[in-house]
Amino acid sequence: MFFSGKHVLLTLILLGLDLQCQSKEDEIVEAWAAKLGEELWQLGVSVTRVQDIKTSYKRHNARVLPTDGEGILNSIVTNVDKLLKRKMDSVNCVIEAAERLARDFQDDNNTYLYFSSKFSAGRGIDEFRGEDEIEVPGVNLSYYEPMELGPDYHFYNYYVNTSFSAVHVPTDVFDRGQIVREGLRWSDGLDEIFRRNYLADPTMSWQYFGSSSGFLRHYPALHWGDVSRDVFDCRTRFWYIEAATCTKDVIILMDNSGSMHGMRNTIARLTVNTILDTFSNNDFINILSFNNTIKNTVSCFPDDMLVQATPENIQVFKDSVNTLKPEEKADFKQAFEFALKLLNKDTWFTSRTWKK
Repeated sequence: MFFSGKHVLLTLILLGLDLQCQSKEDEIVEAWAAKLGEELWQLGVSVTRVQDIKTSYKRHNARVLPTDGEGILNSIVTNVDKLLKRKMDSVNCVIEAAERLARDFQDDNNTYLYFSSKFSAGRGIDEFRGEDEIEVPGVNLSYYEPMELGPDYHFYNYYVNTSFSAVHVPTDVFDRGQIVREGLRWSDGLDEIFRRNYLADPTMSWQYFGSSSGFLRHYPALHWGDVSRDVFDCRTRFWYIEAATCTKDVIILMDNSGSMHGMRNTIARLTVNTILDTFSNNDFINILSFNNTIKNTVSCFPDDMLVQATPENIQVFKDSVNTLKPEEKADFKQAFEFALKLLNKDTWFTSRTWKK
């Protein structure tokens, strides 16, 4: 194909015009960007008042110095390590004293009065109502030592007494029973350790001793509050459970065969819910229902691994258990074999690997 000189010249002219137009568009966009950037810069200067800050720094002879990020991090780590060691030393002091007091204690069967955070009378017991004493129907207040409380800034202005500890006993625990009474008496010697820890560590706050018999000794002493609806039991708190038990891998096998209709199914659900309440974040669990087949009670959870026993997961398990409908026959052999294989399976989702 043949192109004349006129065609070539026309093409070059058009190409030159296109390049010239594109160059002008680039200049326009660049001008817009420069104007926008300048306006944003001025806005930032106005909002942050950077010039005022610089002037203030100069007025106070402040200087900008290079910082060592790694050095700062190491300093923080060292300080936190010292803080945690002080706390551990305080805890170890309480542990050693508790072991010694329990070992050397001899009960003389005498009447024992103690400071009760629920029933002790005295000034400052109820700062909100302005009453000097409390009255609890059916409770003999003469069994409890009166205590005087006052606001303390170190304890967030709660009404407390740092001279001694007080004791909370759950509503369903008889505080005059032998086991509880003996625990109350020997643990009374922990007050000296509590006071010593408090004086030695300015960052020390509340200190607790929870007993397997149910009572909770807390320092400093304070009033528990409304005792008419008291359902607190230290043994059901997550911190007590985690300290008193080791981490667990648990599979709950729930019989979902036709024989589990009616009251049996109700009892099974209540039992499972009670067991679930004993787990903590350090535990890994799963619930499998079985009859002639094995199914995961929670469809979105894999049936070949355990899941962490977080409060959210535990609630999901509780909800799923209530939806089970018994049917078919139960194959226990198949269910046990499956559960044992799953427990022996080495995956990340177990307490063994979690502790690593």
